[in-house]
Amino acid sequence: MTLVLASNERLLRLHLTGTLISAVIYGLSTSVFLHCLALLVTNRKNSYSNRTRYFLISYVVTMFLLSSVAMIQAFVFITRAIVHGVDPSSLNILQLNEPITLPFVIWGADGFMLWRCIILYRTTESKLRRTVLNVILCLSALASFGEVCICCSKRKLKRCNLSFVTGCGIAYYVSPHISAFAGKSSPAILVTTIALSITAFVNCILTSLISGRLWSHQEGMRRVLGPQYGSPYMKIIVMCVESCVLIVVNSLAFVVLFALGDRTRFGGAIIPLLLLPHICVLSPILIVYHVARGRAVTTLRPSHIITPNIAGDDAGEGNKKSIQFIHPPADSESITHSSMPRHSSSDAGYVYTHSEA
Repeated sequence: MTLVLASNERLLRLHLTGTLISAVIYGLSTSVFLHCLALLVTNRKNSYSNRTRYFLISYVVTMFLLSSVAMIQAFVFITRAIVHGVDPSSLNILQLNEPITLPFVIWGADGFMLWRCIILYRTTESKLRRTVLNVILCLSALASFGEVCICCSKRKLKRCNLSFVTGCGIAYYVSPHISAFAGKSSPAILVTTIALSITAFVNCILTSLISGRLWSHQEGMRRVLGPQYGSPYMKIIVMCVESCVLIVVNSLAFVVLFALGDRTRFGGAIIPLLLLPHICVLSPILIVYHVARGRAVTTLRPSHIITPNIAGDDAGEGNKKSIQFIHPPADSESITHSSMPRHSSSDAGYVYTHSEA
């Protein structure tokens, strides 16, 4: 009886620690969400089209509501656990304080990464590359509890139908019964552990695809505008990596703590598990907020842009002359992207702009 009480007290402390840290992250998410929502609603001249802006407003509101439900659930559990204690052998997911919104926030975070990746690669002309990309994205979507059907044309995305498979989501909610069925002599078969391992792997793949595509665009722009070009692509890559690292580190922390623990439900691993819903919400909202605020837009000075200078009377001559590249006058005023023709890809969850030579 003493051992049971000591074990319950330890589990209660772990749950309380995870809930308090979750409350801090939830407060940060709330602040970012409110600022992001204000920018999307009031600033109609931001980098997003109206259609994308309405979609992003719905997206951030939905994700924030899912995070709020997870936070309320954690507080209710702690209140009940202080009075009744923690029962790790329970088969009720609510009595184990596993976030009931976890599959949905994972779908939302991974779906946002898939969407950005699809938008970036939709103009890929190589059939082989497009086929390989579609296979990778389909496998990533299936691994993230979903199924994606992608049909890309040469110039535009014909159809992208996201239809999530609920099998793994249902398995998450009945995972306590699966663990009980495995028996005490076997390691617990936990859908949550497998799901978070796959989530970390999928996020690494999608971030690598996005970063590689943006790096290719950056090198192309520097070949056109010169090596001094302060490309916004690197800032976007950094934002994508930051978004990925938040989820990957938290997911791996859960897997490691679960593997090193006694594999009860869940021991010390409950702390990163309670943090994950709020991390999955904070990660994509941060990117939307940075782009809506205009962080991804850079400013160029004429001395940083290399432009061709061709004499007008040379155009009519029969002989061909080499093109000379010179710097514009040093006393000219600064030129920003906002005053130049722009090419943007705001539909991908970010914006990049450059001048036309």
